[in-house]
Amino acid sequence: MKVPKGIITHSGRVIDLKNINPDDILIEDIAWGLSMTNRWGGQCNEPYSIAQHSMAVARMCNRQDKLAGLMHDASEAYICDMPSPAKILLPDYHELEKKLMGVISEKFEFQYPMSLDVKAVDKLMAQIEYTDLMLGEDDNDRTDFLTTKRQTQREVYDGFMKMYEAVQFSIIK
Repeated sequence: MKVPKGIITHSGRVIDLKNINPDDILIEDIAWGLSMTNRWGGQCNEPYSIAQHSMAVARMCNRQDKLAGLMHDASEAYICDMPSPAKILLPDYHELEKKLMGVISEKFEFQYPMSLDVKAVDKLMAQIEYTDLMLGEDDNDRTDFLTTKRQTQREVYDGFMKMYEAVQFSIIK
């Protein structure tokens, strides 16, 4: 059997990065990929996934930005997390990320490029994560938005899916 060309997802879809079909982008694949991929290039003191980070960002966002906060790193489910210092050096990766996020944002109907508010929350969360997950310091200013307790990948996946459904429901209401 020949291995398909493209990004093979957990659901069995094949994503052709040259011609992205929105029908192949599934929330289940996004949740799965993000729950399987650790932040900070896997260099945290404890396992902490992009899905956990995305849920923390969504919790900190105002109501109208919660979906964008949850989905702000959705492209990384397909093209992996790239630490920012490396991403800056790879303009082709950055362009691919923008293209993929454009398709994902249209499909799931959230603002992209991200609002200044979502970007600010993401930056704040990175600072909190750096203090807690990289330095191992329990900052007194730490918010309740960051959940660093050990969770299985399945618990993180389920949490992401529940949050997605809750955010979708609250936007539709």
